Amino acid sequence: MDLDDDRRFTAAWPRLWAARDFGRFTTSVWGARTIYVCSANADFLLVGRFLGSDALGFYGMAWDLLRFVPDRLHEAALMRRVGPSVLSVTGLSRESAQVAGDEPIQQSMPDMEST
Repeated sequence: MDLDDDRRFTAAWPRLWAARDFGRFTTSVWGARTIYVCSANADFLLVGRFLGSDALGFYGMAWDLLRFVPDRLHEAALMRRVGPSVLSVTGLSRESAQVAGDEPIQQSMPDMEST
C-alpha cells in the first residue's frame, strides 16, 4: 500500500456480503455471551426457584462476601502493574495522585527503578 495514495472515504450502504459476515459474527458472539450469562447465573436461578427469595438474598450476600477479597486482590495487582504507566502518561506524580485519607501510593506500588 502506497502511503502517498490519496483515496477519499465515501459513505455508502454496506455491501450485502459484509452485512452477512457481520451478522454471522454478531450472532455467534451474542450466542456465546448468552450461554455464558446463563451459566454464570444458573445457581441464582435455581436457588431462587427452589429455595425462595429469602434464601436467594442470603445466597447473594454470601456470594458477594466470597468474591470481595479476590476481586480486591486482583484490582490491587492490576494497579501495581498498570498504575506507574498511567501516572507517567498523565504526567502526575505519585504524591499528586494520592487521594486524601488514603495511604500514600508510593507505599503500595513498587518503584520502577528497583525492579
